[in-house]
Amino acid sequence: MADILIVDDDKLICDILVKMMDFFGHESRFALTGKEGLALAKNGWFDLVFLDVNLPDANGLDLIKTIKENPSSPEVIIITGDSSPDGAEMAISSGAWNYLGKPFLRQELNLQVSRALQFRREKGNVSSPGILKRNGLIGESKEIRSCLEQASAAAYSDTPVLISGEEGTGKELLQKPST
Repeated sequence: MADILIVDDDKLICDILVKMMDFFGHESRFALTGKEGLALAKNGWFDLVFLDVNLPDANGLDLIKTIKENPSSPEVIIITGDSSPDGAEMAISSGAWNYLGKPFLRQELNLQVSRALQFRREKGNVSSPGILKRNGLIGESKEIRSCLEQASAAAYSDTPVLISGEEGTGKELLQKPST
């Protein structure tokens, strides 16, 4: 069982998600604004947050980092009626676990929840990520070290990873070598 927060300005969507999460065996709460959602995230312990992009008082993509900085550091799944490949990439690069367009199927939703919660459990079981060979990666900046830590954690997981960035930044150096 997991604790799930739903932040969406559409009460009908919130009610549907609460019922679906209950059906899947999870506890959930909801908020209709970004401000209310941040307050719940700050004062509660959530494993997963469903977050709408278009909130009356905020852009959900701008809230991901703040939500993940809470003590429970929940996984975030962006839900939106305005789905686009660019929006999905922005959500993932902002720290979201995944990006789902509305309406969504129950099976798809259950699969994403299961995967996000499995990732969360496995992430918690990794006491310290392994050592990564730098394979031509140079630099010692805070950003490079953060990138290498994330790559190391991802290397010890079966979770798919999106590597994005500008041309010429060395994305291919982080890819798993072909065997």
